[in-house]
Amino acid sequence: MGYVICRTPRDIIDYGLGYLKILAPNYYVKRLCKFIETYKPHVIVLKDYGEGLYMVKPRVRKVIEAIENVAYKEGLTVHRYSRSEMIKIFSQFGETNKFGISLTLSRWYPNLEHLLAPKRTLTKTEDYYMGIFDAHALMCTHFATISPNKEQKHELESHQQPN
Repeated sequence: MGYVICRTPRDIIDYGLGYLKILAPNYYVKRLCKFIETYKPHVIVLKDYGEGLYMVKPRVRKVIEAIENVAYKEGLTVHRYSRSEMIKIFSQFGETNKFGISLTLSRWYPNLEHLLAPKRTLTKTEDYYMGIFDAHALMCTHFATISPNKEQKHELESHQQPN
């Protein structure tokens, strides 16, 4: 499960994968509590369960619910975004699938480029590092959604320009 800790899309403090051998809610909750204690966030952004093609598995749903419950108990604001909402944001940049979104993110955040996987075929499983790209996509979706003004749109678009 990927994570991004940031103040803005341009001010990223940390990112990575929260790898645990067992996909169990209590393990992720313990890790989340450590993150909350260390970084003292105001907002937690989570993937929504989704519908149809984008539905998450029941065990992933339990992890999301456990994380959400802890965040609420800690007094944090929780935002959830579905795959459809992420696609809506990234379609503005011509991307509507995970691979395209990861390419866009690697252009915006060059430090992610080495984590890019080749385009996935039906016979391949999802790349291990895709969780990092998912977390970045959620972060960008969140910032684009909470302030859908020209300034915020410029913030995302400015990633496309070389620095």
